[in-house]
Amino acid sequence: MAQEHAQLTMSGLSRTEQLDLLDHLPAGAAEVSTEDLPPGELGEPVTALVLIIVTIGALTGIGTWLSSRGKDVEISFGVKVPGVSGSFTFKAKSGETGEDMAHRLEDQGVPVGRD
Repeated sequence: MAQEHAQLTMSGLSRTEQLDLLDHLPAGAAEVSTEDLPPGELGEPVTALVLIIVTIGALTGIGTWLSSRGKDVEISFGVKVPGVSGSFTFKAKSGETGEDMAHRLEDQGVPVGRD
């Protein structure tokens, strides 16, 4: 995955949620990296981090995925891009498009790739 693109980062999803999200994203738009727990630590055996390149197609996929999970579902993503820090909350809203979400991110200074 190219580092020069803005990325959304997300962790804390179950394996089923990860697979379902990846099914909604364009091919090559996301990468899952895992980190094993240190010896002697308790918790999930593996912590996964999903990195998603910020494009209209990926934002549309995220919106579709959230909408499929129920009404008024929301999730926060970290933003990984030089010069911008923080997080961004996506909320499933009826009628919100990938372009609408792109404008919300661009308003915060996050560049969005145009597929």
